[in-house]
Amino acid sequence: MNARALLFTLVAGLSLQGLAEAEVKAIPKEKEGRWGVYTFDEAKEEAVKKKKPLAILVIDYRTEEESVKEANSRAFWGMEKDATMVVVMSNLMTAAKGRMGETLYGILTGPDLGKAYPKLMVTSSDAGVVLGKMTAEQLIAADEKAVKAFGTEMEVANKNPAAAAAASGAMTAASTPGAVVIKTPVAAAWTNSGGQTIQAAVIAIAADKVVFQMPNGSKVDYPLANLDAASLKRVEELKAANAK
Repeated sequence: MNARALLFTLVAGLSLQGLAEAEVKAIPKEKEGRWGVYTFDEAKEEAVKKKKPLAILVIDYRTEEESVKEANSRAFWGMEKDATMVVVMSNLMTAAKGRMGETLYGILTGPDLGKAYPKLMVTSSDAGVVLGKMTAEQLIAADEKAVKAFGTEMEVANKNPAAAAAASGAMTAASTPGAVVIKTPVAAAWTNSGGQTIQAAVIAIAADKVVFQMPNGSKVDYPLANLDAASLKRVEELKAANAK
């Protein structure tokens, strides 16, 4: 299999008949069942077409540890009916950076998901909002039923990514006394006092900061004092409207 095939393998509709649930099922390889090899953009197009979330599973295909092999299998087969699967081989993560972009790459390699494999990140169909994540520890501990339940949860969240962002804002506000949760976050342009503009949705507002949900789903705390006058006014209007 060439490097492109190793990097992004999207698999759909494979029959599991005749395979016991307890059996470790291999992740399909080239010419096994119905499959396709895609660029990351093509994978997003497929997810949008099928209205399914995009599940990025990073695995170490060289591992000899049975618990890790089983976790790889459970993660794939537990998610594949509810999501468009993108399998990324750990040794090709550097190449993946150029395909999925620095932001998603940063989340996949960041402290929340850690360095161990496998690890799973699920985004909205267009990869614009991160809906959920599972670390290696969580995937190794979970049985296939738990992973399937997570997949179902992600499919539901994908139907309304804005609501998922709002729920994220609620959790942020719960840990920030006095913060106001924005009931219906909407992406918009925001400008700082230096004239730099970003596209983001405000999900919570505290006394001295605003919590932005970035296009990739990550959350950023930003000081209110650093916004320009027009953006600050809009933040205050949002806060007043959602505090009622």
